[in-house]
Amino acid sequence: MRRKIILVIIFMVLINSYVSAQDCFYIQVGNEFDQIGFVENNGDMPSRGPVALAVHNRKIYILDEINYRINVYSYQGEFLETVSLPKSFEYFDLHIDNQGNIMVLTDKGIYKLFISEWRHIYDLPQNTTVPYYFSVDINNHVAISVLSQTGRIIIGLIKEDGSFIQLPGYRILSNRSGDTAIQTPDDIIQIYNNGKTSTTVTINGYMIPFGVSDKSIYCLESTNNGLKIAKVYLDGKMQSREISFESDLIYDDTSYIKFFKVDEANKVVYLQGGQKGFQITIIEFN
Repeated sequence: MRRKIILVIIFMVLINSYVSAQDCFYIQVGNEFDQIGFVENNGDMPSRGPVALAVHNRKIYILDEINYRINVYSYQGEFLETVSLPKSFEYFDLHIDNQGNIMVLTDKGIYKLFISEWRHIYDLPQNTTVPYYFSVDINNHVAISVLSQTGRIIIGLIKEDGSFIQLPGYRILSNRSGDTAIQTPDDIIQIYNNGKTSTTVTINGYMIPFGVSDKSIYCLESTNNGLKIAKVYLDGKMQSREISFESDLIYDDTSYIKFFKVDEANKVVYLQGGQKGFQITIIEFN
């Protein structure tokens, strides 16, 4: 009897430690103030729903292109506020800068919300046909990925003066601390801090990097049951966790980058779901 009690206690401790490392909440589909819009695929048209996710100061921002708004939630799932979006743009990504200002990537450039007014701050790189994703560092440099008119993926930095510097590679990430990570075709990730090369990391060719911190790269890799989130340290060591993942909103590799984010505390926040609703999950690597 005593052995059974000990086993139950151990099992409860394991469950509690797992819950402390992973939390989630759900958002219903609809047009009510605290819901997120979704339109199921119709013939050749893919499903449409939230476009991107952003995190800042323990708040989760979701760009809802169906209802033309950005909804904000706490990490506990409490609805906090909604921000209206102009209906004249096509939306591709969302970012919150160091000061907590909301920025969006659109077909007409990058816009920032000043109090209640959306202002154009940067043009897209020349010859862009589709903007993919972007992020902004502490120096207000915009790391951006776009598809060019020749069908090539172009990555680079938009400086404060609006000039664009194209960089070699095919994926680019940045964080608020001034770190920029560039993935090259030979699966090496070069990490720059304030423009200077600080280190390089080699990853598996099947991995998709989606976040960078001062000590690690965060990547995704497909598994038989979903995805594996890998935290690759700069010394080559790695932590990983497999997750079940189903989403009607993943069209290509860039979709993962827009729905998986790393917050200031290096927690991974991601969105999945579709017609039946959306799930936000927060994972902390111990």
